[in-house]
Amino acid sequence: MNSTNWSIVGHEWAVQLLQSSLDSGRLPHAILITGDSQVGKRTLALALASAINCQRDDRPCGRCRSCTKIAHGTHPDVRLVEADSSERGRAGQLKIEQIRDLQRFASLAPMESPFKVIILREFEQATLPAANALLKTLEEPPPQVRLVLTSARPDALLPTIVSRCQTIQLRPVPLGQIKEALVERWLARPQQADLLARLSQGRIGWAVERLTDSAAWDDRERRLQDARQLPEQGAVDRLAYAEGLSRKAGDLQPTL
Repeated sequence: MNSTNWSIVGHEWAVQLLQSSLDSGRLPHAILITGDSQVGKRTLALALASAINCQRDDRPCGRCRSCTKIAHGTHPDVRLVEADSSERGRAGQLKIEQIRDLQRFASLAPMESPFKVIILREFEQATLPAANALLKTLEEPPPQVRLVLTSARPDALLPTIVSRCQTIQLRPVPLGQIKEALVERWLARPQQADLLARLSQGRIGWAVERLTDSAAWDDRERRLQDARQLPEQGAVDRLAYAEGLSRKAGDLQPTL
């Protein structure tokens, strides 16, 4: 297996570790991928799912039927589980009903591939009942199932869950690699790629999102414009602005 097939920007050591585990047949039944938001956790998890179930020797080939289905989110043996859509003003949660559903999914034999792969994104969003329910699966994992959890806040997870997973902590991607990838893969202009790389703080997902989603970039520009106009505003408007920032503290980093 060739690590270049993983198409991951950065995180070479993590790819090599997973590749070695697959080559030796010793891939853990549960893996926890941690790191900053948009640093590449989801991308690595999906690449691992492809590598596990790829139909060719040079896995993950990215071209076989299994890899293609995983890339399009249509593989019957690979499931991506995320927090339910939130109510207005409230963070989404990963609920116990979702865990019970994936447990039923895990109890059935794979339909097309050797393994079922379940990816649980940002598991810190799981409710306590959901986390406890998953713990039962981690304690007695079905042999044909591999679990991949991701989290930007592993300190918020139950210690008993963390202890049953092999943890892979992703570090920020070097800015030079981000710039190069933006130019070569996503056809960004060099000046644009340089700016996005510097603003990304090593988060390749953030840089790609800003490059490919004009609305996200426009939102940043609007926030900056609001901040520039702040010195001209009165005290009431400044207080209202500060209150708005406090409610959306998690959205500030991309603007800074």
